[in-house]
Amino acid sequence: MEVLSLVARFVLAVVFLTAGLSKLFVPEQFGRVVRNYRILPEGWVRPTAIWLPRIEIACGLLLLLGVGEQVAAAVMACMLVAFIAAAAWNLLRGREIDCGCFGVSGRRRITWSTVAQNLLLVLAASVVVVEPARVLAVGPMRGAEPGLSATEALAVLISTTLVLVGIITAAEARRFSLAARGARASDGVAG
Repeated sequence: MEVLSLVARFVLAVVFLTAGLSKLFVPEQFGRVVRNYRILPEGWVRPTAIWLPRIEIACGLLLLLGVGEQVAAAVMACMLVAFIAAAAWNLLRGREIDCGCFGVSGRRRITWSTVAQNLLLVLAASVVVVEPARVLAVGPMRGAEPGLSATEALAVLISTTLVLVGIITAAEARRFSLAARGARASDGVAG
């Protein structure tokens, strides 16, 4: 369970840090994405666009450092449930809008796959809440001896990071490839 919790902690940290940083400096554009979900009252759109990235970054940093990881993971789980509800509500209404998950430059549409991915992240957050890893944490250790040595924990961290980078790179390469094919196809039709 220790390895699973450590992997979940770092996966969540990377996902939330990436998501928060991608939205942090473009609150107006991200506000348009939030508004397009048509769920929040207009008065809540701007504060959400400003504060959501900051909360994502703070939670990601807490998990990365292993400080208050149970609270950070619980906050993440709540945010993920809200994201799931917002995406599902729009999909049930037949709206496949921009996700806004990783900022406004990605232009990724919500799908039921988005909902499933967020459900997996909720499970990961639940693992961290229930059984936080005792290694690679700045906070106080919970228990006499950690289940993993520092070397083993570092190996888990490095391999988790490499897997995440590989998955993100493959997904982005696929997205760009599909976009390039679509652009070539539209150029062929227009010409």
